[in-house]
Amino acid sequence: MKRKIMLSAIIAAFLIIIPKNIEASDGSPAKTLSGRILLQAQAKGEAWYVNPLDLKRYYLGRPADAFFLMRNFASGITNNDLLEIPIGAISGNGADNDGDGLENNLEIAVGTDLDNPDSDNDGYGD
Repeated sequence: MKRKIMLSAIIAAFLIIIPKNIEASDGSPAKTLSGRILLQAQAKGEAWYVNPLDLKRYYLGRPADAFFLMRNFASGITNNDLLEIPIGAISGNGADNDGDGLENNLEIAVGTDLDNPDSDNDGYGD
């Protein structure tokens, strides 16, 4: 019985991650949106990933699906190389405890002090 349940779960997991085709001609949504995660607003915000290699969309229905896709489609990067990529921030006009121009959520992300406008005391604001 356990074996049948386990096999059913494995089959179900693979069926959920079956890719759906998006038109792949030049200028199509597949090429334009490849490499992105899409939220399908008309379907209760369902999330899809468009793989740039095969121009197919993959459903991100459960955390296990998203993890599967990350493990199979993600690129590895070293910590040093990752530090070379600037952190992006979306301005939401959020709180800025210390008035240094960085919102609290960004200060948390980069590890600076929420209540000190010069976290490293180098004479320059964060």
